[in-house]
Amino acid sequence: MLLYIVLACLNGMVVGTSRAINGGLSTDVGPLRASLWNHIVGFSLLTLILLTLGAWQLMAVLRRPCRHISADSSARCSLP
Repeated sequence: MLLYIVLACLNGMVVGTSRAINGGLSTDVGPLRASLWNHIVGFSLLTLILLTLGAWQLMAVLRRPCRHISADSSARCSLP
C-alpha cells in the first residue's frame, strides 16, 4: 500500500513540474509550439521507456515455439 502512496505523490510532483515547464514554454514560444514540443518529447520518452522495459517481453514472445508446428521443428512464432 505504501508503494501506491509513494507512486501517487511522485505522479503529482511530475504533473506539477510538467505543467510549470509547459506554462513557461508557452509564454516563450507560444501555445502551439509549446504543445508540439510537449507531444514530441513525451512521445520520444515514452517510446524509449517502452522499448527499454518491454524488450524482455518481446524477446520472450519471439523465443516461444509455435503451437501449430511440431515440437521437433526449430520454427518460432511470429508476433500476433
